[in-house]
Amino acid sequence: MKKIETNESTRVVDLLSLRDLWTSACGNRSEIVLSSRIRLARNIAGRPFPDWAEDDCCEEIKDFLAGVLLKLPDLKKSFFFDLDELETIDKEILYEKHFISKEFMNSDTAGGLVLSRDGRISVM
Repeated sequence: MKKIETNESTRVVDLLSLRDLWTSACGNRSEIVLSSRIRLARNIAGRPFPDWAEDDCCEEIKDFLAGVLLKLPDLKKSFFFDLDELETIDKEILYEKHFISKEFMNSDTAGGLVLSRDGRISVM
């Protein structure tokens, strides 16, 4: 498996110190929180969806997408987590903070998470 290069090494536990921006508003009606999620599930040309793909194909896609995403201006300084290398507690932290879905947390398919520094963008 190819090592994805990011700007620095980060552990999931380090994310616990990040404020939950989406729940830290102030002002009138600040006790009301509205959260939204956009889910875009598309296959890559010439590649099967993860549920139908072989493990090595999923690894290639994960490495390719991480490389592309980490070059985007809004995600250049993001964190990257390889799902295969995370402990169960780390996955639970990411799920609890709404950075990954329950399905992604429990998936056996090779996967990764690109997470913006402010926690507003997570790409699984």
